[in-house]
Amino acid sequence: MEIKANYKRFNADIVETYGPVGFPATSQEKILIRPYARRFQVKPSQQMGLLQLAGFQDSFYKWYKKLEEDRQIFIDNVNSGRDTYRNEVLLPFLADKVSQIGSGKGVFDIGCGTGEAVLTYLPENLNYVGIDSSEISLNKLISRFRKGRLYKDNKNVWRTNKGALRVANFGALPASIPIPNKVPLSDYTVASMILHHIPNYDIRQSLNTLSQITERNGSLLVVTFDSKKRKYIDDKFKKITERTEQFTRGEYHLPNGILPDEYIYFHGNSDLESALEEDFGKVQSYPLGDFFRVFEAKKTKNK
Repeated sequence: MEIKANYKRFNADIVETYGPVGFPATSQEKILIRPYARRFQVKPSQQMGLLQLAGFQDSFYKWYKKLEEDRQIFIDNVNSGRDTYRNEVLLPFLADKVSQIGSGKGVFDIGCGTGEAVLTYLPENLNYVGIDSSEISLNKLISRFRKGRLYKDNKNVWRTNKGALRVANFGALPASIPIPNKVPLSDYTVASMILHHIPNYDIRQSLNTLSQITERNGSLLVVTFDSKKRKYIDDKFKKITERTEQFTRGEYHLPNGILPDEYIYFHGNSDLESALEEDFGKVQSYPLGDFFRVFEAKKTKNK
């Protein structure tokens, strides 16, 4: 799933993508151009000359290369065994929730990473759709968890021994969640430690997307940083280069590794709860450990 584009197709994707992204998107570049353009306040257009287009394309790929380098640092941190808080608080909590699902059509894991938080504990009779914007992470998920037979020779889709579909697709919030035609919507949607990567201007649409992919009477589980514990989280930065009401940016220290230029976005707990109530219905919110916040919602609205 190597990201690669020629100028002609890339230009077409820019024109089509700047503005609302298709649902579902059809190419990896298209999925990422909008978040990139909004983050860096660039405005690609159909009138771009060849040099302008080449410059935009070059900066876009440099940006994605950095994201993948950071993702590898994070994966190495997870595999080191030194992230005891993740191993002793976050993962046991997720394991307990996932193991209780039991029945239904399946689970959507948004920001799935390498898949260990959900797939390790998911019963083989349930469909699974894992979505992530990291090729490195998706390839590791496929390498570790792909068992059974491929579905129509697609290395990203396979069936378990009990016939359930397992999908690992490239996608990203706020609005690009590619779902294969044969896979029903989610009975149980998980978005664990992903919302703090979403800029505040995209958070409302991201929550609406989570609602769109969840069946009526389905459930949503969100785990994110607790906005009331911002000082605790800011202390994880060895060096802060920028701090606003909405985000902290700087050199973020993991138990094993350093993310040299990390953004962490803070969305108010009450704001998240209100937005989820609007899209889903009843929401339960509670703390997890020292600095996580959990939001559980049942979708009772037709959105």
